[in-house]
Amino acid sequence: AGLMAPLFFTIGSGTILTFMPLYSQGLGIAKTGAGIIIATVYVGSALLRVPGGKLSDKIGRKPVILLGLVVSFAAIISISFVNSFSGLIVAAIFYGVGMGIATPASYSLVADLTPPSARGLSMGITSSFLHGGLALGPTVMGIVASMSNYATMFRICSLSLILGLIIVLNLTRRRC
Repeated sequence: AGLMAPLFFTIGSGTILTFMPLYSQGLGIAKTGAGIIIATVYVGSALLRVPGGKLSDKIGRKPVILLGLVVSFAAIISISFVNSFSGLIVAAIFYGVGMGIATPASYSLVADLTPPSARGLSMGITSSFLHGGLALGPTVMGIVASMSNYATMFRICSLSLILGLIIVLNLTRRRC
């Protein structure tokens, strides 16, 4: 579960990073605006990492990871229905919030379940899953966009977060 959550979050963030310039251009938003929208995802994520980590220490890893997946799902599906710069900013903030609260919980879950002698290895594997999502998201969603449109692509991408939610929920059913 600690490995899968970063994979699914970065499928979404990689898709936003890659396709927001094209999507927003189609909505008449300037290139600078697309950059601001993308930056908002990562600023929102960065600002919520410390509170997210503290929250996972207080209430547990599983609920924080699940909350982050739900918030990110709602944010990315809303992108497909929004047609204004301000609406995309709000959706981007929420995507960053979801990713920001859940990422420290995911990494902490991996560390919790790993003996001290293998923590460096486990963090390397977790980081590999994260980068796998950054590669997989834009690749698969690019195929989806080429067969449909960007709005449909973001809707399909949101389903990947629901899949992540189901997988994490099932993997954490007994252990966390």
